[in-house]
Amino acid sequence: MGLTNIYFVIVYWQDSTAFVPLRNLKFFVFRRFTMAKSLVGIQVLEKVAGWKMIAERTNETEEAVQTGEAKPAEFRIYRNDEMGVEIHVRRSLVKEGLDFLPGMVKDVETGKDLWNFFTEKESGFKGLGHLLAINGEVVIGLDEWGNLKKVVPIADLCKQKTVVVDGVSKTVGGRGVLATVQLKHSVAEALSSDQGRSIKAFITDAERTVMRKLDDARKAGEERERRAKETARRDRIAKIKARQQISGVVVEGGRGSRWATPVTEDEWMSFGTSDGMVAIVSGFTEDGKPIVPEDGVVEAFFIQYCKGGGGKPEKKARVMIRLRGYGEQPEPAKETSVSAPTLVKLETVFIEVSKDQAKSLGIDFGFQEVSLTDADGLSTLRKAGLNSGALVAISATDGSNRIQVEKFVDGRTQTLGLFEPIMM
Repeated sequence: MGLTNIYFVIVYWQDSTAFVPLRNLKFFVFRRFTMAKSLVGIQVLEKVAGWKMIAERTNETEEAVQTGEAKPAEFRIYRNDEMGVEIHVRRSLVKEGLDFLPGMVKDVETGKDLWNFFTEKESGFKGLGHLLAINGEVVIGLDEWGNLKKVVPIADLCKQKTVVVDGVSKTVGGRGVLATVQLKHSVAEALSSDQGRSIKAFITDAERTVMRKLDDARKAGEERERRAKETARRDRIAKIKARQQISGVVVEGGRGSRWATPVTEDEWMSFGTSDGMVAIVSGFTEDGKPIVPEDGVVEAFFIQYCKGGGGKPEKKARVMIRLRGYGEQPEPAKETSVSAPTLVKLETVFIEVSKDQAKSLGIDFGFQEVSLTDADGLSTLRKAGLNSGALVAISATDGSNRIQVEKFVDGRTQTLGLFEPIMM
């Protein structure tokens, strides 16, 4: 295979600064490697759709080795035309069996670095970067002594934009905290399985703070839901108890007269031992009158709970009575509303999206991260070219404390609707 004279610049790679030879660079024919079952390592770029190798070379030349200019290494460049990015990888030739490690990610159109391993090292990182594919998505995982410090989804690098709103620089776009933490755990699990050693997801203090607040919000939401159900149950029972009692003469199981609250078969088990006697009826008419058999005979009883039966209600002092008459059902009590929290201008908040909302709006359900701004900030984000599907919001104009959530699509904003914010 012939030698080709090509000029290159200095490039920073995974474990050292590689001075690429200025001449006599040898290009090798593409070789297939044995693929591991899990997509970790160079097989990620060779098997995931959309990636193709556009260059391959080595600096293992006699001159480089003799002069000590660079350690023997093999370099490759993979490109994804749809995403418009390139991934540069490097593999040391000093030891056999070593995999290719990611060195940088570049924007094809501008030539700018979207991510660089040397920059991570300058920031204090002392470990290795690994290539992975999680659910078909190419990710770089930064592992430092068994701690997965950071994940870099390649798709997010193309979406993120840095803008300045009210003098504050903020990165907007890409995935939020919840999705990032979930991805960390997935990457750590994949690396542990591939390398046969324990690698744990390292959750930052900032991520823990958000997760804790969201967990508190979730628990508060569950508590509100529990209280709402309990309130609804008590209100329902109160409405049942407010029905005018019916009376009748005992025709079976005793003697005398009985007064009882009319209930259906599905309602009586919600009563307690102190709620008096109830009588089972088939239902109620539109004007609230009980529906009873033609002979007017219904079952009446008190309620008790067995201590050894798991709290299951049972009938006590059961009798059959023949009704004399019954009354009207009172009007139901009006429900009260709870005011929403006060918004704070220009910050990160969260909204909770139901499955039905997610399906109709085309976004993920659950807690979603939203950048809260004002009209000027929204205009600034639009001018910055934010088109990643990021969610932003401004205060609602209907006088409430809700926020109006917008989604960036193709340089424009699409209104998703009004949501109650969860403050951080």
